[in-house]
Amino acid sequence: MAAPGTLSSTVDWDAPCGRCGYNLRGLELRGRCPECGAPTWLSVGDDSLASADEAWLRRLQAGAATCNAALLVSVVLLITVSTLESRVLRVLAAAAGAAAYAAGLWLLTAPNPAAFGHERRASYRRIARAMLLLAAPSSALSVAGLLGAPCGAALLAGGILLSPLGLAGALGVMAWLHVASELARRGGHAALESRALLIGSGYFFSWIASAVFALLARVLMPAGALLFVTGATAVAFGLAALWLPFPLARVLREARLERNRTERPHIIEDDRAAPGA
Repeated sequence: MAAPGTLSSTVDWDAPCGRCGYNLRGLELRGRCPECGAPTWLSVGDDSLASADEAWLRRLQAGAATCNAALLVSVVLLITVSTLESRVLRVLAAAAGAAAYAAGLWLLTAPNPAAFGHERRASYRRIARAMLLLAAPSSALSVAGLLGAPCGAALLAGGILLSPLGLAGALGVMAWLHVASELARRGGHAALESRALLIGSGYFFSWIASAVFALLARVLMPAGALLFVTGATAVAFGLAALWLPFPLARVLREARLERNRTERPHIIEDDRAAPGA
């Protein structure tokens, strides 16, 4: 299929608009759909990140940068406030870092303009965003409880089901890492794609095993040791997931550089061929 590198050509085959389904045959790749205004090449370009929408790539890059900055600043803040006796400062520092990281994930799961009308209702991207929204009120309850507010049963139920460390968090992490693996695939990084899938599956299944052994540990002594092993495994996979935006930021940066290299020669050529140039 045609890529943005052929911006001066036209669509000479039946190609439906990715947003509204209009037949784009006969339109220039540099043009827009006459029905909905979506850029033509977004519907007929190839699948690589270098051919993706520029604004979408910038949004993904901003998300990766936000996650990375949030993680680094959180580590510094937690080390700093750990020397203080104020529990409130420690809780607020952790909460601020988690909120900033969640904002970065929200940007990293932004919808692709080229997928309008074609994305599945239960896509991994949508699941990841839904779990972020579900985890927000539970996280707020957790912070309130740690600060001394009487949350009681609501805090317990929210922690088990909806917190970032609960079921919503496990589902969200698995869904987000599938999104990350797809971005890595489209960026041509097969190793990062496989790593993201491995981390996502490992975290989810070790979380499930930990939940099961936590219940069994009440009646079976050996289950306590297994709970420690599976819990430690889940923590290891979770830490690996937290650091994944760092290599993903490099993939996105390379994609934008490749995009600029393929577009600039055509822009120069079009300018030279313009009347009065």
